[in-house]
Amino acid sequence: MQYGGADGEDDGALLRTAYREAEKKYQLFRERKVKMKHGKPKPGKLVIRPIDTSDVLDLHLGPKAPLPPEVFRHHVPNYDGPVYTFERHPALPAPQQFELIAAALMDYPEPPAHTNHDLQYGPLTGLWRAARQGLRLNWGRKDDPHGGPPASTLLHKLRWATLGPQFDWTQRQYDFESVYRRLPPSLEALAKQLAAVVDGLEGAGLRVLPAAAACGGYRPDAAIVNYYQQGDVLGGHLDDVERDMAQPIVSVSLGCPAIFLMGGRTKHVAPSALLLRGGDVLVLAGDARTCYHGVPRILEANYPRVNVGGCGGDDGDGGGCCNGSGGFRAQEGCWDGQGGTFDGVDFIQGYIRSARINISIRAVT
Repeated sequence: MQYGGADGEDDGALLRTAYREAEKKYQLFRERKVKMKHGKPKPGKLVIRPIDTSDVLDLHLGPKAPLPPEVFRHHVPNYDGPVYTFERHPALPAPQQFELIAAALMDYPEPPAHTNHDLQYGPLTGLWRAARQGLRLNWGRKDDPHGGPPASTLLHKLRWATLGPQFDWTQRQYDFESVYRRLPPSLEALAKQLAAVVDGLEGAGLRVLPAAAACGGYRPDAAIVNYYQQGDVLGGHLDDVERDMAQPIVSVSLGCPAIFLMGGRTKHVAPSALLLRGGDVLVLAGDARTCYHGVPRILEANYPRVNVGGCGGDDGDGGGCCNGSGGFRAQEGCWDGQGGTFDGVDFIQGYIRSARINISIRAVT
């Protein structure tokens, strides 16, 4: 997952920027160890280069941990949990995280939502269920007599899904004419709630959102859901094509931790590195809307098992938080094979132990 810069920088200029140096510092690199045999160097196995996280800000160290000079901790009236300028850190409760992860895998990619698979395979209905049951895509191509790829492979290669008007990364504009899936009301409500917390910083003596973007005027109607596997990166970029740049972007992190770079208005400004864990929410508001940001590294982590009591049984087909608003109806004739069945909670846990999901909610119309 790699998006180019939005400022037309050439590769040579990119290599010289402070932002690029920070990306290189945190990205995943493998290097070959050299060992001596009979007095001669012999190539050894590939190993992952150790990562230096001494400059990464971890807001999970507790309220008494010292903060860098440019980071401030606030307590917002009528809200439980600390709020940081430049990063808000309430950590969404574990059951709520699980609901969002389940929806991101089971519901959000369902057509008419668009995904990165559309160009090659067209809309894929029931991908989650097919992956759970060990099915393959009913490809039906003459040059591929063995059928399409396994649904589990397609799920692993899922990189993005869009809710609301589709964003065209090539043209850098939203497509308001094509059919799209509306933003689920639950995501709209979540974004409004979190934007209201940022707006509440005014009560702590800090104004972040312009008056027009305060919670009453914020109406999110789109989201980009990004799915990261180990080694994936999100290159430094600007989110600057929305019609009203005064509206915030609410970004929810789920799953494995990641290093997030928050830069300035050009890539010549050295970015700050921030550790985002599952459940963290970052709000890009005010001047931050015009700054470069990205994710150079997904970190490995053993994702803890979540107590999901009351979430609707052992699969995603029943009620409760595991059920998407439209159900999970497999498209007849789309998938081949019989396959077995797996516990839905375990399947989700197995996926997210090595993956990260990010949901960025915004107002585009």
